Order: sequence, then C-alpha cells, then structure tokens
Amino acid sequence: MKFLMEVFLFALLALAVLVSAQPEETNVNIGPFPL
Repeated sequence: MKFLMEVFLFALLALAVLVSAQPEETNVNIGPFPL
C-alpha cells in the first residue's frame, strides 16, 4: 500500500510540474491530460 501512495504522490507532482510548465491557455485541456 505504501508503494501505491508513493506512485500516486509522484504522479501528482509530475502533473503539477506539467501544468506549471505550460502556458495558462492550456489549462482548459486538464480533462484529457495533454501528454
């Protein structure tokens, strides 16, 4: 269960980095993640 928590936190951190690295106009596309 601890492994799942670490993976979840890592994914959350990566998502935050992706969102902050993109221009604000792409914030509309948060539904389907722009990868």
